[in-house]
Amino acid sequence: MTNIFFQNGMDNTSKQAADSANLIAKATGQEVGLIINKTGGLKSDLLEYPPETLYLKDALNGEVYQQIANNGNNKNLIIMHSAGNEDARKSAEILALNNANLNNNIDFISVGSPAPSTNSKPPLKKMA
Repeated sequence: MTNIFFQNGMDNTSKQAADSANLIAKATGQEVGLIINKTGGLKSDLLEYPPETLYLKDALNGEVYQQIANNGNNKNLIIMHSAGNEDARKSAEILALNNANLNNNIDFISVGSPAPSTNSKPPLKKMA
């Protein structure tokens, strides 16, 4: 069975992320884990996303991805919403800088990305 995780986006509270995960759980019939980037409100959240700047949260997300990839299950899915897509892209950059590999144990689905998929596919492919 595939482990499913939901990664939230900007201006999205923990409760809203949990509500989204619950909708996914109802549709799939299984529990959904959460990868949450706490919101400080839209203005504060926007300041977290300057182009081409890597932050500690990107490294932390990369660490979470590595833990998921090494959880003993070779089928894991992360559903990224909104700015969660950018979090994944930047985490992929960090993982590539560290020569880390997720051993093809995680698939990613992009939902409601503010950026074209061409921006995230190459970095995500590198960390597979």
